[in-house]
Amino acid sequence: MQDVRRNIIVMANLSDLMNGIARMEGFWVNGSRSQRNNNPGNLRASSLATGKDSSGYAIFPDIDTGWRALQRQIELDTGRGLTLGKFIAKYAPSSENNTGNYLKNIMQWLGVGADTSLSQIVAGEIVSSVNPNLNPTKGQVKGKRIRK
Repeated sequence: MQDVRRNIIVMANLSDLMNGIARMEGFWVNGSRSQRNNNPGNLRASSLATGKDSSGYAIFPDIDTGWRALQRQIELDTGRGLTLGKFIAKYAPSSENNTGNYLKNIMQWLGVGADTSLSQIVAGEIVSSVNPNLNPTKGQVKGKRIRK
């Protein structure tokens, strides 16, 4: 008898990618830089920012603005035709991150490969079978899309 709890079918979407990035950037850790700066993506620059901290990370006036800035960045890179792998290499460069680990985790959480286009993820066109224990949004509200 197969254990049906092992795998579930999910649709990877923009919200999942945003939550995965926030997880990798430490946003769900109390007192982290990304929490203090209302910056779930640890973005360095954004027209929505009110300033920068001493390490050059953008500070947003509230968390909704921080989420909106992360969404904008993903959508900009979607328009550039990037794959998930190229996006993560640009977003989390090896000079500041363990880029391979970052990409591996995001791919596991979304159930996609590095060659998946961001446009497919943003459009919610990805359907895959993944282990539910790898879901980065466990305990958070899934599917929330922030308006521009």
